[in-house]
Amino acid sequence: MRKLGPTPTNDAPRREAEGAKAVEGLAEGIGALRGWRLWVPVALFWALFGFIIGNHLYFSMRAHGHSWSRIVLWQMGSAAAWIVLTPVVIALDRRFPLRRPRIARAVTVHVVAALVFDAVRLVPLTALSRLLDPFRPVPREDTFAAEYAALMAEWVHLDLLVYVAILAFAYAAQSRRQQFRDRLRASRLEAELSAAELRALELEIRPHFLFNALNGINALVRSGDNGPASKMLVGLGDLLRATLKRRGRQLVTLAEELEHVGLYLDLQKARFGDRLEVEVRVAPELLRAAVPGLILQPLVENAIRHGVERRSGRCAVTIEASRDGSALRLEVADDGPGLTAKEGDGIGLGNVRSRLEALYGEGWGLDLASPGGRGTRATLSIPWRETGGSR
Repeated sequence: MRKLGPTPTNDAPRREAEGAKAVEGLAEGIGALRGWRLWVPVALFWALFGFIIGNHLYFSMRAHGHSWSRIVLWQMGSAAAWIVLTPVVIALDRRFPLRRPRIARAVTVHVVAALVFDAVRLVPLTALSRLLDPFRPVPREDTFAAEYAALMAEWVHLDLLVYVAILAFAYAAQSRRQQFRDRLRASRLEAELSAAELRALELEIRPHFLFNALNGINALVRSGDNGPASKMLVGLGDLLRATLKRRGRQLVTLAEELEHVGLYLDLQKARFGDRLEVEVRVAPELLRAAVPGLILQPLVENAIRHGVERRSGRCAVTIEASRDGSALRLEVADDGPGLTAKEGDGIGLGNVRSRLEALYGEGWGLDLASPGGRGTRATLSIPWRETGGSR
């Protein structure tokens, strides 16, 4: 019987691909460091670091007669190599981050890199020390190799600490950038979600008043009032065109909102005739206020439904606006029979509350009442904004 087992595979292509990917990732990380926004701060930091250390040494040993310029140049030259090496360390951190699941490989890479950087950095440092070391007036008799080995023993632990400090800085900077990206992404998602909710609510309110208007036209046709029904159809066309014209705008001027409500009330006047009386009390300086589009529509519909439709005689609908400090107050009232105890928010008023919550958070108010058991008054309060500064 033939035994089944794993099929032998050749890992060489996969390993070559991983190696190429690692080299490409490192090259990409180094390429991202070409901008002056990284190199200039790094160069300034290490130059300032060397300058400060040099000054400290000079003033601490001033009584020994050392040259200030020689000490400062020596320290700045010692730090200069890190101007080149720091961006490379940051690139290595991007390519081999000290995070699971490959943290062991990353530690190995960084330890080897730190030792290599120390060996490379000490070549120019040895030459600089033989020229500028202020603690000896002339170079020693030792060979370059002997002095290089002595400096290696002296500096290796400090260079490792500097390498670790750069890694810590790179990790902190990367974490901060990631937190900023996460917050920005969350803000964008929240804004997109709010916009989607507002669009859905706006789309919900359009068919709502459309159905109400069609029901009114149907009632007129059934009663044989073809003239008013025809007039309502024409008015409905005007209303739909005006609605589609400002599609996608969440905030409009109060003047635009009143114009739109006026088209709807014209429809209702064609239906109810002299039974409907409308009065608008809005000061001219309030017309520039920014309000949510279609926000008055459900309030006016509510007045028609609870007022005019329930009253056989004349019914007045009043629309008022006023400013109370940093708030804009809008009121829609009727003098009909008023609300009953069982009546609450319908689709329209529920929609209004949801949109106000999405737009303003807690900075709004909506009250629906029948004072004295007669008539209905809807009072809406929103933050005062002008269209020039709104978004």
